[in-house]
This record gives sequence, structure tokens and C-alpha cells, in this order.
Amino acid sequence: MPPLLSSYPETSMDSPIDVLIVGGGLSGVTVAWKLSQLSFFQSSSSNTSKKKWHLLEAQSTLGGRLQNDNAGYNIDMGGAWVWPEHQPHMAFLLHEFDLETMLQPEDVDRDGRVRVCGGARAIVDCLEKSIVAGLDGKGEGSRSGVISLEASVVACTRVEGKDVVQVTFVHAGDASTSASDECTAEANLQQQQHSIYTRHLVWTAPPRKSLPSSIDWNPPLSPSKIQAQQHTNTWMASITKVAFVYERKHWDTMWIRKVKEGLYLGRRRGLELEVFDVYDASTLEEGGDEEDGDGVAAFTVFALVSSEHDNDSDKVVARRIMNQLLSVAPQSSSSWLSSNKHSMVHHWPHVKSISDNPRPKEVGDHPHPQRSLAQGEWPMIANNNDGKAMMVHFAGTESDLSSSGVMEGAVGAAYRVVDELKCIWSVYN
Repeated sequence: MPPLLSSYPETSMDSPIDVLIVGGGLSGVTVAWKLSQLSFFQSSSSNTSKKKWHLLEAQSTLGGRLQNDNAGYNIDMGGAWVWPEHQPHMAFLLHEFDLETMLQPEDVDRDGRVRVCGGARAIVDCLEKSIVAGLDGKGEGSRSGVISLEASVVACTRVEGKDVVQVTFVHAGDASTSASDECTAEANLQQQQHSIYTRHLVWTAPPRKSLPSSIDWNPPLSPSKIQAQQHTNTWMASITKVAFVYERKHWDTMWIRKVKEGLYLGRRRGLELEVFDVYDASTLEEGGDEEDGDGVAAFTVFALVSSEHDNDSDKVVARRIMNQLLSVAPQSSSSWLSSNKHSMVHHWPHVKSISDNPRPKEVGDHPHPQRSLAQGEWPMIANNNDGKAMMVHFAGTESDLSSSGVMEGAVGAAYRVVDELKCIWSVYN
């Protein structure tokens, strides 16, 4: 892993770092990976100093919305699918890191949807390892950036008269829970805040986590940006994924399709179903047994968990989801369906750095490309404020202009931002 800091780089408004990346999901880690490869971040020449980047991630692990189960099965509990035939950025990363894929069984005759062996999280792990190799493989002198976890940004302020942004954040370990009143708690929080000064800020968190209700922007972001953020759903944010693991694979493609049909007909009949989709998450062939190899027999459901059950344990949620599946699945499967050996639940609405609503009542529309989400903010003084060179740049899958709301968009947006920075540095290096 990259060196993770409990302390942070010494910066000031007169001595800022070059790039601060907020968000350690696929997009943010890709930005760090691409920056580390640029000559600007390699060993400095006599004429220029080497640039530095830093990445802040609010969660305790990298990956963002690409996470595996916590039981070691490498089952996707977040984003799962890629379409290499139609997604050049993802196809490149899969090839670059020699990652294997498997066809989604129920889609073999459709559009080439595949899952990554080891889970989509494996892509982030490979990017992270590549960054580490670039940072440390050539010795201390090659280090160009650092990743810090559990750091939640609360404010971004433009330093008056300078092309510098002050980014204020809190570390999870600093939070005080013993304050007896709100005033004391607020005072403690202010004392525990940290700041990093940077020439460029790359924001990769979901658009709705950039709104004034979450982040204090000074000066405010443009009205067009805020409006676009307000009307953009966050990919995965309303979904709860539940995976069921079995000793052997009892089902086939036809069973998955019949369950999908049963869910559709059940909703038409007025059944109150939290489950709305299911897919085969196995790495075993039909009828395969885990003892025959390293694969796993599992299927995963998408659910919109009712707010009435918000405080239920994962075990209770999984049992309730299983009962709903039993009510719509073919009767021939009732003998084995509830015999799963393990269940895992991941509530994306409960992840504060991803979701703005812990109790969603609908899945919401899939994000679609919006130019306002991709546009930079805060024109550089060095460029006479002409709007061509900006200090704040926006990545993240929702901001991509062609493939928003999928992994391809996360990578595409990262590439776009790195290109923006390269253009600026070619003029103002």
C-alpha cells in the first residue's frame, strides 16, 4: 500500500502542493496513477521542481463504490460489470494489469457484459500497487504523492489574490463524542480541523456530496454547477446489495431469469418487495461444487430496503430478503434456496461519503452526461481569469461526458481532468 499518513503535508498559502485529489474511488485513484506517470511528477530537472499530489479518502479503504464482501469470497458488493467491447478505457486497464474476466452467465447472448475475476475492486488494487511501485520502487527520491484515509473534507476556500485553494478536513480519529453540548462539540471540531493548501483541487466525490449542504465552498460554485449536482442521482447510492453463498451451484441461467420474472409479476400483483433484481455472482459452472476448485457459488440481489427496517441487523435484512425470494422463485427451488451457508449485506445508503440520503424511497434515474458537472471552477488569476485555466476540476463517474454512472465513466473523467492539468502546466509550468 502507499504510505498512509496520520499527519499531513506541511503546506501554506505560500507553499502549496500542486494537486489535491478528494475521493479514493476508481476515478480518484486513476487520477493519482496518471499523475504519477507524468514527467512533471518524476525526478526534477535543474529548471523545474518536481510536482506533488496528495489524495484524501473519507472511508477506511480505497475503492469508493467498488468493494468486495468482507468474508473473502471476492464478491462484488458495489459496481460489478464492465463491457470491454464497448468501453475502451476499461478494456485498456484490464489488459494493462492482466486481469481476467468472466461473462455474466444470463447475458452470454447479449452485449458482452462481464465481471472481473477477483471483483471489480481488483482494478483499484492494481492501480494502487502500480502507484506504490512508482513511488517507492526507485527510492525515496521518486515519491510524488501520498494517500490518506478517513479524511473528510468540510470546506474549500479560495485564497484571496492567489491561485491557491485551502481545503479543510477532519480525520475520523479526531471526532469528539464526549462533548456535553453542541457549542462545545462545534468548538472541538474546529480545533481538530486540518488544512492543505493546493494549487489545483480535483474533486471526485459524487455531485450531491459537493453541494453546499455538505461542503462549504468559498466562493460558492456556479449556479449551473449546483443545479446540475442537485438533479444528478448518485450511482449505487440508493442500493442495498445482498449476496447469498452456497456449498454448490444449484441454479442455472433459466432459474435466474424465472426469479427476475417472478419479481416483476410480484410487483404487478402488489407484493411489497424490497428486492428488484437478481444476478448470478458465481465463479463456478452450473452444478459445480466449491470443493472442486477455488470458485464460489453465489447469487446477488439488488434491494431498496424499506425505511421501516432501517435499524434491522444485516442478518435480519438477509432473512427478510430470502423470504421475499422464496415467494417469487420457482417452487422447485424451495428445497435448497434457504440453505445458503453465508449471506453478506452492503447498505450503500448508509455510506456517508457516497449517499446523501440514508433512507431512499426510490432507486432513482441513472446518471446521464451533463456538461455543467464536468466544467471546472474558480479561474486562475495567472490566466487573467479568462475561464480557460481553472483551479477546481471535477472527475467521478457522474461527471463523465459519455459514460456517466459506470466504471468507464469514472476512468474517462479521470483522464479528462489529467489532460486539463497537463494543458495548464504546459503553459504555466
